[in-house]
Amino acid sequence: MAQIEKWRENANPFAELHAKLVAATTLIINDLPYADGAAFDPSKACIPGTREFVLDELHRWINERDGDDIPRLLVLTGAPGFGKSAIANTLAQHYDKVRRLGSFVSFSRADQARRHPANLLSTISRDIADLDPHWRVALCEVMEKNHSLGKSPPPIRQMENLVLGPAKSLSIAGPVVIIIDALDECGNPAARETLLQVLSQSASALPRNFRVLVTARPEKDIIRAFSDQHPNVQQRRLDTMDPATIDLDIAVFIERQLAPVIQAFDKEWLFREQWLGMLVTGSNHVFQWAATTCRAILEAEEHGVEYVTGLIAEILGAGVNLDDLYRLILCRKFPERDVSAIHRFKRVMGCILAAKEPLPKSIFVELCRQGDDEDFESVLPPLDSLLSGISDDTPIKARHTSFYDFLMDEGRSRAYFIDSTHYDRHFTKPCLRILKSGLKFNICELPSSYTKNTALADLPDCVAKAISPLLSYASRFLGRHLKHTPFDQDILDGLRALLKEQLLYWLEVLSLLKQMSAATRLFASIQAWAHDISCAAFVKDAIRFVETFAPPISQSAPHIYLSAVPFAPKQSLVSQTYRSQYPFTARLKVGEIDWWPAMLKTFEGHSDSVFAVAYSPNGKRIASVSGDGTIRLWDAETGEAAWGSLKGPRAAIWSIAYSPSGHRIISGSRDATIQMWDTETGELVRSPFKHSGQLRCIAHSPDGTYIVTGSEDGTTCIWDAETGEATQEPIQWNNGGIFWVAYSPDGLHIASGQGMTVNIWNSAAGEAVGSLLRGHSGAVNCVVYSPDGAHIASCSEDKTIRLWNTQTRQAVWVLEGHTGTIWSLAYSPDGRRLASGSDDKTIRLWDVEKGEQAGAPLEGHTNRVFSVAYSPDGTHIVSGSGDCTVRVWDAEVGERTAAEEIVQSPSTAFQYIAYSPDGASIVSGSQEGAVQIWDADTGQPMLTQISEHHDDPSTVPYSPDGKLVVSGSEDHTIQAWDALAGKAVHESLKGHGDVVMSIAYSPDGSQIASGSNDGTIRIWVAKSGEPLGEPFKGHDGAVWSVAYSPDGMQIASGAADKTLRIWNVETGEQLSVIDGHENVVSCVAYSPDGTRIVSGSVDTILRQWDVERGEAIGSPLHGHSDLIRTIAHSPDGKTVVSGSDDQTLRLWDAESGRSVGAPIKVHSGFVMSVAYSPDGTRIASASLDSTIRTWDVAKMQDSADIDASVEFRHDSRVDNGWITTASSQLLVWLPSWYRQGLVWPSNVAIMGSSLTELDLTDFVHGSDWHSCKADVKIEEVKS
Repeated sequence: MAQIEKWRENANPFAELHAKLVAATTLIINDLPYADGAAFDPSKACIPGTREFVLDELHRWINERDGDDIPRLLVLTGAPGFGKSAIANTLAQHYDKVRRLGSFVSFSRADQARRHPANLLSTISRDIADLDPHWRVALCEVMEKNHSLGKSPPPIRQMENLVLGPAKSLSIAGPVVIIIDALDECGNPAARETLLQVLSQSASALPRNFRVLVTARPEKDIIRAFSDQHPNVQQRRLDTMDPATIDLDIAVFIERQLAPVIQAFDKEWLFREQWLGMLVTGSNHVFQWAATTCRAILEAEEHGVEYVTGLIAEILGAGVNLDDLYRLILCRKFPERDVSAIHRFKRVMGCILAAKEPLPKSIFVELCRQGDDEDFESVLPPLDSLLSGISDDTPIKARHTSFYDFLMDEGRSRAYFIDSTHYDRHFTKPCLRILKSGLKFNICELPSSYTKNTALADLPDCVAKAISPLLSYASRFLGRHLKHTPFDQDILDGLRALLKEQLLYWLEVLSLLKQMSAATRLFASIQAWAHDISCAAFVKDAIRFVETFAPPISQSAPHIYLSAVPFAPKQSLVSQTYRSQYPFTARLKVGEIDWWPAMLKTFEGHSDSVFAVAYSPNGKRIASVSGDGTIRLWDAETGEAAWGSLKGPRAAIWSIAYSPSGHRIISGSRDATIQMWDTETGELVRSPFKHSGQLRCIAHSPDGTYIVTGSEDGTTCIWDAETGEATQEPIQWNNGGIFWVAYSPDGLHIASGQGMTVNIWNSAAGEAVGSLLRGHSGAVNCVVYSPDGAHIASCSEDKTIRLWNTQTRQAVWVLEGHTGTIWSLAYSPDGRRLASGSDDKTIRLWDVEKGEQAGAPLEGHTNRVFSVAYSPDGTHIVSGSGDCTVRVWDAEVGERTAAEEIVQSPSTAFQYIAYSPDGASIVSGSQEGAVQIWDADTGQPMLTQISEHHDDPSTVPYSPDGKLVVSGSEDHTIQAWDALAGKAVHESLKGHGDVVMSIAYSPDGSQIASGSNDGTIRIWVAKSGEPLGEPFKGHDGAVWSVAYSPDGMQIASGAADKTLRIWNVETGEQLSVIDGHENVVSCVAYSPDGTRIVSGSVDTILRQWDVERGEAIGSPLHGHSDLIRTIAHSPDGKTVVSGSDDQTLRLWDAESGRSVGAPIKVHSGFVMSVAYSPDGTRIASASLDSTIRTWDVAKMQDSADIDASVEFRHDSRVDNGWITTASSQLLVWLPSWYRQGLVWPSNVAIMGSSLTELDLTDFVHGSDWHSCKADVKIEEVKS
């Protein structure tokens, strides 16, 4: 006894350690998707004594000694009713008792929402983590390194990271059994294709002690995927077993099942042996027939032996297929001539079939109350042989899926046929009643607004406790039931009250249930049903509200009240209805808009230009490709990634297209690679294949059979979409590169943009049909067919769109309006509108019938618009841009209000800035070629567009006396301008042979130095513009930056050859060549005393150098994560400011090299230029996000004077719309139209954008967030 106590004492620390391990890792592991409701069911196991032959064989396989040649995955197939699931559940029950069951996942056609291909492997991994602590720790480590694994990544990534990775740490010796039951019910063949490939191809990589049993019907795709050619995979078919063996099992099964009947009728039941034998024969070797028959006989026992004998005789006489058996059972319970009985049966079964997910009887009784509530009690018990769950509180399901199939097929079920849509109406009013009584504010009593829903470890338990199954069902499915419900005034009144009193609570429940991606469709169903104008108008506004704010609502329920309501436009009906009820939230002091703008949402994630976008055929997802070499799939509603970004080839990806089925996407890249991806799993469907040249465009044929590609080398090629094989040799065309290809709607023709022409050719023969369409004066970038095929639209570098009649080949319209190259076109699904995207950063909509622009341009992108696409329903447009974003727009904009025009003012991508010597003004140069002067205090423009180079201007410094501004450009020239009059003071300075990258004034203003892409530095006389001496040569590459020393005697330069060089200004002599960077030296600046130079590089590092010795001072300055574009010394030389492509500003102590304060990440584009004011109190930063911001240096260095209780400070962050504290706590989420001009606490002024200024005076947040409601007194909130 003492020894046992000692063992217990020793074991306690280990038990405690294990408990702590489980607690610490649960939150991380729970982030993985899990197939709820898929566990094994002991009640479905085999009757003892049956299936022993098969079970013994499987036990031998599972317990066989590990070896390389032992199958690790066995696929057990058989026709419906052969007992596959019974075998699976039997094995699961056995190995669960001996702690060898790694996981059991059973798929069901009736429950696709919770169990699907995307969460199988993550479920298995989570289950094994509960079995093996070493696996658990390894899984957590993987998750912490890669959070995207919690977003249902492709099966191959799940297999590698969630299964094969943790498997290396597996501590269990002996078999680990994993059972996947009913794999054939795991989506359709297209949806499960990649999963099957991953399972079969990875079998040999599994641990040798793994035994994975898969059961499935013998579907072609499953048989093909698990062919015996894969090592460590074996197939076994139940229906090829010896029929005599099966019949023996069925005989034992029937005798065991009917034992109570046999015992009860022992003396009365004559010829029972003959009956048993005949039942075995009647089963035709199908277990489901035998099981259904046995259940029917057991139900009949109470009626006596004669009744049972008669029933058996009828069953044997009815036939040997399940349909005959179903019809017989129903006929005995609900005779076809009994109209009342048939009516009751149909009403109950109609409700069961109309339910959008399996429900228990208690829920049905509550939902389907109409008249006689006893129908369920009277109809369900007689159906026990066909349905499970009728006598307890578990979901009612068909004992076999074939029963539901039978009822919904009129040819099979005849008098028992049920049209389930007819019974949707029975759910509508109960759903409304449940929502009215159950919805409430902060239903789950969320503790803080600082965290996302997914970060709350106990949220699943809170949801289960606070949101009843009835409320959950009604919240999710009211819209789907309403769709088939006839108009009813009471229902309309109920909807109106629900929307105007409890809409926000409804959204709260959808957020907590992770159902926000379906919210728009839910409200669209209400809008389509409602006949009332006022109700329809409110629903339309609610849809806009949801479309805009779905991202924050889906991520954090409190922000329905803290972010969505406060930042909806003033005239929004939702805003007008609810805003006054939540007064203690953030407000807008400056910049609030009145009406919904056209821009709905912005998706951020790409790190380079977005070259192509596409909607999925069902409109639920958006695909985008980028110069960063990735493909992203976004939830069109919430903006959340469908899976982590897919890495394509290393080259930029220029084109993308969905297959007509939506199951695949194809992409084409600059390196000529074509790739095909599974849209559900994100996995490559097959190996990439290649075009002959740089791939510019790609398209699917309308039937999905073929793919056409076009290349810069002037060739097109057609490929078999299934095999990836070319169907013919590439076709060489003679009119230049192919920039776009498009199939005609009938698939018979292909139109391609070739040079300045449009070519129409036969898709089968590959031959041109008729003459080329000529008229453009620039390269044709895009061609699209109208939905009816009657017209082709083309756009070009000549800034025009041309509409061509495909029959006459004549131009119908020439559409003009864009001020830059037009890159992309898209027809609306009804063919009445055409959308276009251009270098001028706008999207324009065109009325193709009138040949004119429809409404105002859609403005908001801060760089060229490369791609546009309509949603399948025509209500939205998606665009991809050089600003690295994907944006979604309301396509039904009509006429704009003035307020919208202010918000969506034309954007300017600022590249360079400089303070005037007196600090009163700032000069800027933009990508558009404009040089502008701004008031440094107010941010207002003082002189706009004083110049327009032929191309982008480079640096734009002031002369030391502030009278002149000088600019350089990509057109190889330099121009000096009068800063007050805006006029050129002399002819352009010409001499460089390439882009002018950098310009600097000498301290006395007598000289100008310029560095160029041609590798030289030139000195110019500032007054006359004459060159001074010969160019300085020495750099082996583009000169990115030049700077004068404070005494004007030296010039420092940084270049693409990774060196920094110091030059004597008078002689041009190279004084020093400084090596130390590992990439381009992108910026250089002298310290005010001239003893130091600071340099920044593409290698993301800043370094300081001793000018006299040419040696590094101190260690490199690390902090930026991308190319450093710009640096500047403070006037006193104590600090250095830097700006980077990582979108941050950083301050550095020049003496110690330490970072000063927190990095500032406010800009949403590259930080191109920074400058100190002459008095050192301010810093200006210019970005490609179209803003110039000035900052209070004192506040940047020391935030002690900022009200820390508000938590909105200069070191707060912005991430996909979220304004967060420095510690990543969520404060508020801003819609895209408020982000660009948001005034931050350290900002003095903002130029280039309308301002947005927050008022946080009454803002309650964090643990006090729930006090935002009006029924809480302000004193209570403040106390």
